Amino acid sequence: MSLDKHETDGTESRLNIDWLSFTFKIADLRHCERAGFMGFTRETQPHFPKQPKYKSQKAASLEQIDAYNEKMRNVFSEYYTECLKAFVVHVLGLSLSPLRDKGFQFYENSFNLFSEDGSQFCGLVGIGGNNDTVHFQINGTGCKHVLARRSAFSLHHWLHKVLGVQTLSRIDIAYDDYDGIFDCDYALTAAYEDAFRLNPRGRSPKVKDDREFFFGKTFNERTYTKEQISVGSRQSPVYWRIYNKKLEQKIESDDFVWYRSEVELKKWNIDILLNIKGGFAALNDFARSIESSPSFHTKITKEKRPAFDLLNATYWLKRQYGGILNDLLELYNGNSKHVLATVVRDSKTIGLPRTYSNLLNMALE
Repeated sequence: MSLDKHETDGTESRLNIDWLSFTFKIADLRHCERAGFMGFTRETQPHFPKQPKYKSQKAASLEQIDAYNEKMRNVFSEYYTECLKAFVVHVLGLSLSPLRDKGFQFYENSFNLFSEDGSQFCGLVGIGGNNDTVHFQINGTGCKHVLARRSAFSLHHWLHKVLGVQTLSRIDIAYDDYDGIFDCDYALTAAYEDAFRLNPRGRSPKVKDDREFFFGKTFNERTYTKEQISVGSRQSPVYWRIYNKKLEQKIESDDFVWYRSEVELKKWNIDILLNIKGGFAALNDFARSIESSPSFHTKITKEKRPAFDLLNATYWLKRQYGGILNDLLELYNGNSKHVLATVVRDSKTIGLPRTYSNLLNMALE
């Protein structure tokens, strides 16, 4: 197994990724073939199958055309399945079960994800429907196996540059404290001092004290059966849980302390994978009290999002159809208006909200 040396993933500071969910178009698996592996070229890489090609044939009837198209659909379906298996094995370092014949997250079917040797359950993969996309849900165990194989920096390359993932459906970042410094009492004090606020102008997140205990001989003497402080809402983009991991895991040792501070980020910019420690520290004062790395801001502002959306749409247009547009320009002797008249649909929109126009000008300035 080889590790990318650009990024250490924050493990030295007890930070780790404990959940990862993302979605991409199944057709974008075709780009994996030319993504590159150390020691191989695109032509010699042994992991991903070559993309099938349509061959020109003469058809005597519409039935023959339909039969050929159905055959090619099956060929490409098998090709994408093989690409998916190769991605799971050679990029993520996991293994894929046979189809479960069971839906998942509004997908028609799904696979189980396991560790490389098949001994540990690592998550689920949804496939079928949902605009021909694939959805990965990797649990904490799976994240450990993935990041033992490659760095978060390398994972960012595969997800963002190869498969076009812009936003993570969910990423959980956890800090494990074995000294009892960042316990539930500390979290309550931090919440009282407004250390969980994301924006100076925003509203303070709500706090839930979820602790169960037996009183001892005095009021302050307590035996806890559950310790957890929650900050924020499960429906919000940022949700915190600070809890006694030792109690959760039912560890009986008296001289062992284990508290976990865990943040759940939803619909988050994938660039957080470039700098987990800095992205964590950028969240709020509570996170900065745990992690002292320079802040790395990854939350997209409302002004920047339109620009990112437009640039992303342009990038994929050039990648998929740039060659065809160049051929059309040559065919029409450089007459760009004629080319546009040939390919543009009747719709007058580009699939982006009208409110983006002013924001785009602000962001691109």
